[in-house]
Amino acid sequence: MTVRSGGGCEGPCCNAPLAWCDAAHLRPAGYGPTSVDNGLLLYWRCHLLLDKHGWQVRREDDRWWWTPPPWVDPAGRERPGGRIPPLDLTA
Repeated sequence: MTVRSGGGCEGPCCNAPLAWCDAAHLRPAGYGPTSVDNGLLLYWRCHLLLDKHGWQVRREDDRWWWTPPPWVDPAGRERPGGRIPPLDLTA
């Protein structure tokens, strides 16, 4: 897996820096080997989205895509994971 430059949380549109993140399993521990391909870095709040609030996550082309549960978005629109660029407030 390639880690994108800048590092940090791979949660949906999260800007938490790398130092605030922990490794999280995509498939729960005990359901296969612990490996880089079975994990991503998440801030605690984003980790709760995955573990407790029904969000789904998948990786495509070294980018994480998050799908919210129906009660958040009935259409199930995916959101990109990872850092969002800062807003340019000078324009």
